[in-house]
Amino acid sequence: MKEKRVWMHPRILLFAAVMYTVGILLGIVYRLPVLVCLLVIGLLMGIGIWFLDGKRLLICGMAAALCAGIWAGGTVIPVYPDIDLSQTVTITGCVQKVIPSEDGYTYLLTEATAEGEALSKGIFLTSSEEYEQDTYIMAMVRLQVPEASLHPGDFDDLRYCMSQGVMYRGYSEADAATGTKGGLLAAIHRLSRNLGRRIDALFPQHGDLAKAFLLGDESDVDSLRKEQLRLTGLTHILSISGSHIAILAGLLHWVFRGKMIDRRIPFWIGQAVMVFYTILTGWKVSMVRALWMYEVAVWVKYLGKRNDPLTALAAAYLGILAGNPAQIFDLGLQLSFSAVLGMILLTRPLEEILCKMRPSILRQAVCTGIAATLGTLPITLGISHYIWLPGLLANTAAVLYSALMIPLLMGVTALALLFDTGAVWAEIGAWCIHIFDEFVSACAAIDHWGFYLPAMAPLLIGVWYFSLYLYSDKVFLSQKYKKVIAGALAVVFALGLLLPALPKKMTLRCFAEEDLCAVLTTEDGRNILISDGGGEAAWEYALERGMDYDVCIMTDVGSGSEALCRLYDMGRIQCIYAADTVATVLKYKWGYTDVKALPESLRISEQMYLWQGQEESTLLLTVAEDPACLFVLDFHENIAQDIGSIPILYYNKGGYSELPAQLEYMRFVYADQRAVHGSGENLYQTGMLEIDLIPENGG
Repeated sequence: MKEKRVWMHPRILLFAAVMYTVGILLGIVYRLPVLVCLLVIGLLMGIGIWFLDGKRLLICGMAAALCAGIWAGGTVIPVYPDIDLSQTVTITGCVQKVIPSEDGYTYLLTEATAEGEALSKGIFLTSSEEYEQDTYIMAMVRLQVPEASLHPGDFDDLRYCMSQGVMYRGYSEADAATGTKGGLLAAIHRLSRNLGRRIDALFPQHGDLAKAFLLGDESDVDSLRKEQLRLTGLTHILSISGSHIAILAGLLHWVFRGKMIDRRIPFWIGQAVMVFYTILTGWKVSMVRALWMYEVAVWVKYLGKRNDPLTALAAAYLGILAGNPAQIFDLGLQLSFSAVLGMILLTRPLEEILCKMRPSILRQAVCTGIAATLGTLPITLGISHYIWLPGLLANTAAVLYSALMIPLLMGVTALALLFDTGAVWAEIGAWCIHIFDEFVSACAAIDHWGFYLPAMAPLLIGVWYFSLYLYSDKVFLSQKYKKVIAGALAVVFALGLLLPALPKKMTLRCFAEEDLCAVLTTEDGRNILISDGGGEAAWEYALERGMDYDVCIMTDVGSGSEALCRLYDMGRIQCIYAADTVATVLKYKWGYTDVKALPESLRISEQMYLWQGQEESTLLLTVAEDPACLFVLDFHENIAQDIGSIPILYYNKGGYSELPAQLEYMRFVYADQRAVHGSGENLYQTGMLEIDLIPENGG
């Protein structure tokens, strides 16, 4: 029997997807000039032709994908219309997504207009009113351009909004519904909401998890359970994805098995069912990815060709990014595709290693769980910087259990909704969910069994996935070359992962002024200026050494604020974060409209955060999640219990305030206009941080 040919060369789309991603990053992040891009493309083509010996179709595809990525990356940043953001603006739009929060709702509005002008992208509207999907809204809002800010977890609001197709955030002052969208899609959305309400009634104790498992609706899952799932790396179990597609495909195969009918009938029925279920579950990116791969697989089989999983995955990736290239920054897309990539590359090699494990279903579950965990490792490490040691075991158990639970839950829910036997079937489904819930709680109780590592550098992420590719059976290189390259990459990866984790010196230089003024130099060389009104000494220090301040944090306006404004005008301060009252002064006195609001927590380096304390009277510096130093801006009644035994830096406001007697036992570093003083040693060493005191003369 003649073997079926693969429908496409199994490397063209895979390498095109890689080069397209590189091109998007070059276009968005680095904004490389066209000439530089052309030189890079020429160099890559030359290297590829030399190594691949005449596979010019592959090389040309890679070069074209890189060019397309660079062009696409340059188009994702929206062109903002001429709208006065200081004034209240009238907007309209249709609710596409509802995101509940503690103090209201955030709605993703499409078909958006602002002051009657149609916008090229959507708006995130924050409101206290409750609306349903497909509702048209008119609102009076304060618009804000998303900021590329430093936040915990590497969160960049500008990139996040771009990945969701959003160009503004709007904060409603008054809003109202003006109508409801009609059509087939809106009818399916209403059906999904009705099913959600019936599932809530069917599982009164576990409706939140049941809707997540069946409809992909995680809006009712409480924050505690979400945090438990995140800490243990089990969040992906809630995702609507390939397992649901596989269950439906298996059910359809069972229904039509042995039937003497035209094969086109089950083919088109399968298409309709999968698309319907994808819309019903809210177009989740993991579900769209699974739908793409299903479509590729069935069409290839229908045309008599042989499917290649890597090619199908790359086709799904390129298909999703075609609509919005900035979606490469979407965390859901990253986790979904990296998990499936790991399973495609590693499941078979791992099964060969564990070939003696019985039964086979257990071996497959173990290997699939390990492969998915290794595939998502760079992503999860970038989110939490934490390696949970029982993670592989927990994921293996959860994947195996979910493979049994989800089909059972889908079946009993369907029976309960279709027939008048809800109580009987609901009890079985609730029991299944309860076991999963107890398992997550048990895992969360030992979440401290792990250690922290820095996030992988972009180059190191590339090395990681290339190593997984080399380890698989899907490479074109000979075994000899594979071993040499894999060994070299293992060394590069180990060094790249360990070197950033080694302790690095961080210095905090305190200037003698009337108000607090200090510069913190992080482990990666960034200079963070912290001012509670001081600034003259920081001005002189910057000019003497020819240095710039990457970030200036202003918590008050004092005698030195004018010096800081001069530094900002000169370009010696790149970015200012300010408290609300300070931002107002800077706006109306100095005309600074691009000052960023000081958040409750601000990530200033990979390991360092600043946290606002009670009544905004303190700033706590943490290094690798350990308290390192407390900046006391103003003493208040409960300061003693707030700071505990943390060393503090305090400025005594020119001699007009005194240190409370109940804090005499603590180690202080404090300053006035004359000099910097210290109680005990003037050098505090945590292993990660060094406080270097600079008196008034700069010595």
